[in-house]
Amino acid sequence: MTSLHHPSDETLVRHAAGTLGAGPSVVVEAHLAHCSRCRAAMNDFEAIGGALLEAMPEGEPPPDGLARVLAAIDRGAAIVAAPASVPPRARPDLPEGFQLPSSLDDTNFGRWRWIAPGIHISRAEGAWARASGLKLLRVEPGKRLLDHGHHGIEWTCILSGAFSDGRARFVAGDFSEVDQSVEHRPVIEGDTACICLVAMEGRMKPHGLIGRLHQMVFDA
Repeated sequence: MTSLHHPSDETLVRHAAGTLGAGPSVVVEAHLAHCSRCRAAMNDFEAIGGALLEAMPEGEPPPDGLARVLAAIDRGAAIVAAPASVPPRARPDLPEGFQLPSSLDDTNFGRWRWIAPGIHISRAEGAWARASGLKLLRVEPGKRLLDHGHHGIEWTCILSGAFSDGRARFVAGDFSEVDQSVEHRPVIEGDTACICLVAMEGRMKPHGLIGRLHQMVFDA
């Protein structure tokens, strides 16, 4: 499953149903703020879900029905309420005039950490955020990430700047969703830093010794 510039339908359906993880949901919300097409798709998916619920026959619910509903409620609470349990709006240094999306209003981030020359990350803080793999990635103009694959799904919303990765060019507001089938090497374009909001399922799969060394720093 891969998607260029927009979340996949599967991701949007899971987000609409409240079954997408907290980290990916925050990344999707950052994209929805820019994308009327995906907002319209979300409305459609929510309407379809409501219609299906109304069409369900009356009678005894499935044996695990209550557990599934409670689990969905818990997931939704984690998405909405968990960030409020930490002090609001701790931020790494950001370019003048740059604003993070409103989906991050109650999410704290740590300082920028060096990964490689011109490449830094800032992790979302708090137990819920750490488990979600949510982070900011900042790459300076002209730099490129190492060639890598993925052990799970990676959801990325570009907040500023632009990059190309051999599949397409991505600019602010775009969404990149990649899985185990994709191997790429993003290259930053233009004269401004590229800042992305990223959530990962699993780890990156870097190639070569240098890539594995960088991965150790990335995961620390």
